[in-house]
Amino acid sequence: MILDNKTILVTGGTGSFGQKFIEYILNNKNPKSIRIFSRDEMKQWEMKRKFDSNKKLRFFIGDVRDKNRLMRAFEGVDIVVHAAALKHVPVCEYNPFEAVLTNTIGVQNIIEAALFNNVDKIRLLIQLIYMELPKCAWKKFALLLMYILERIEEQKLVVYVTGMFLVLEAVFFHYGTNKKKMDI
Repeated sequence: MILDNKTILVTGGTGSFGQKFIEYILNNKNPKSIRIFSRDEMKQWEMKRKFDSNKKLRFFIGDVRDKNRLMRAFEGVDIVVHAAALKHVPVCEYNPFEAVLTNTIGVQNIIEAALFNNVDKIRLLIQLIYMELPKCAWKKFALLLMYILERIEEQKLVVYVTGMFLVLEAVFFHYGTNKKKMDI
């Protein structure tokens, strides 16, 4: 199996998507380990209890806004599933700069940490939400997408829509290796 014996890191791992994804992986695959990266200590504690302190799970307190913390958490990771985001439209509309810091700068930090740590594959789940953000916020997001495309010119970027999510999937081919694309 493609996830067997892989180290997987899930940002936003204590959220609704993260918990279901991790439950699926534990029940249907045989990963080497799963790292749950989340800023919510209480949800991490509840998740440890829910999964009966499964030895394959490791919990990291952190925020996608903190690139240094991501750099450390991504060490030795094969696959990253990025699901951390501010998703509630009214909250984002009331706090647009916080939304940009988490949902845009956070994505940039994820990509930079993945590139720095030679992660094989990253899947970014971007919830399709329609809200009025300041023009500067959408400009920043457009610049981020341009940045992604520039940085991974030697890689493969797949973009598709599934349900409520725009999914950007980058498969990194590192120089001097023969790593191949893996599908989840």
